[in-house]
Formats: sequence, C-alpha cells, structure tokens
Amino acid sequence: MPTPHGQDIFAALADVKLEIKAVMGLAAFVSTIDGHQLEMINPEHSLRAQTPISPDPAASEDKELLAQCHCGGVSFHVSRPRDQFIEDPAGQVWLSPLDKSKWLACMDTCDDCRLVNGTNVIGWMFVPVSHLSPMPPADLMIGSSKTYRSTAEVKRTFCGTCGATVFYSCDERPGIVDIATGILRAPEGIMAESWALWRTGRLAWPENGLRYHAGFTQALQEGFKQWGIERGQAQDFVIP
Repeated sequence: MPTPHGQDIFAALADVKLEIKAVMGLAAFVSTIDGHQLEMINPEHSLRAQTPISPDPAASEDKELLAQCHCGGVSFHVSRPRDQFIEDPAGQVWLSPLDKSKWLACMDTCDDCRLVNGTNVIGWMFVPVSHLSPMPPADLMIGSSKTYRSTAEVKRTFCGTCGATVFYSCDERPGIVDIATGILRAPEGIMAESWALWRTGRLAWPENGLRYHAGFTQALQEGFKQWGIERGQAQDFVIP
C-alpha cells in the first residue's frame, strides 16, 4: 500500500513538458527522493496540455506582472519596487542589495501552509500592498476572494471559485503580503526569475518539512540550493 506521503506520490512532480524546460517548477530541482529517481513523463492527454497557463504579455515589457488564479476570479498586477520604497529604511529590509528591482521569495515547508494548501511546499513572493494594482482593501478581498484566519494574527486568502491560494498576511507585518508564486504569470515560467529573488540556500520552516517527509524536504533543500548556484541567485538572506 502506498504511504500517505511516500515516494510514489511524488512521481507526479516529474509530470512536466520536457520541451518547455524553462517553466519547470519543482521538477527542475527535485529529481531524486529517498534514492528513488523520478521519471520524466509527458502524458499525451494531460490536464496541463488541455488548460495551458497564459503568461502576461505586459510582463515582457518589464513594467508589471500579472497575478491571476486559474478561473480568473482573482486578478491583479505587481509593480517593481519604486524609488520611494527603495529609499525608505522600512522598505529596504524587504529588498536585497544584490538586486533592488526584484522582490524577495522563498520556498516554505511549514505545517500550517501544508495543511491549508494541501501541498508539501509553497512558494511565496513578498510584496507591499502599495505595489499591487488594484490595491487590495484592508481585508484583502479582491474579486472572488475568500478569507480564512489560520490563527488570530494570520489571514489567508484564496479564490472562492477555483480554490487557488492568493495571499498570506500577518499582523506583525502590516502592509506586506506574501503572494503565492503559483498564480504569477511571468513569461519565463513558474519561478518568475525576472521578478523574484529566491532564497535558495535555506527553506522556510525546514524542521516542519523534515518531520513530515524527510526524503522530500532533503531533496528539495539540496536541489534548490544547486539550482540557485547555477543561476547566481542569492543563497541566503533574512526575510523579516
């Protein structure tokens, strides 16, 4: 019998289109789990082939990046860090001195996010609400959004129609939201490398991931770090 989170489940990670390697997500840096080599497969009639994700044409102009859920019920644009934010000491902690044109991003394996999203890991990009258009109201309700408080201090939003995760926000970081990177429509692919500066040297809450599934989390840590080295991404930095 397969285990609830065993290696047979993770074979799906490699269900990618080989001819579009640039858009590969986890399959780009998780190829082996617990000594099991994940095979690359490309089903002829996969759901992915039937419902392709459309990139944002405007993003190619390097001005704004579209964030949109599967059904389109939640849709907004992210802008680049503006001069006023870059020069503000309070804003500088959310930017890397290596590249102030990008937003910080990380892979998160915490228990709460796993239980809310139903996945072992989720990618987040950290952006001030002042750089979103339209700017979300205080309750973060955009379009078909629904909200859920996973704790008294933490609010999460998702599309009430298709269920896509949208925002994470907490009271101790007012004005900043974590955007689920899976809804970003960057032309270069799911990792949105022209917009996100990934912390590849360290996962968020790795102890949670290691406790839940050590093999997957170890593979993710090692592969993600190597992926960052190959791309010259920042290996480690503090996310406030």
